[in-house]
Amino acid sequence: MQGKKFAEALEYYENCLRITKKGTTLDNIAVQVNKIACLLSLEKFDKVVIECNDALRLIKNFRNRFEEK
Repeated sequence: MQGKKFAEALEYYENCLRITKKGTTLDNIAVQVNKIACLLSLEKFDKVVIECNDALRLIKNFRNRFEEK
């Protein structure tokens, strides 16, 4: 993403999330946020909304996991 190769970075983030799709770690949240940044840069605003909702679910699951302990 630093090289402004947003389409290429987006593919990497999507692959990473596909591999770890059930994960609710801070790393997964960071990857999701980076994916959203790529989508914003590519002006894919309809997908940004969907991905933001997914990110909110990840954050909620992350918080719930620690509140149960």
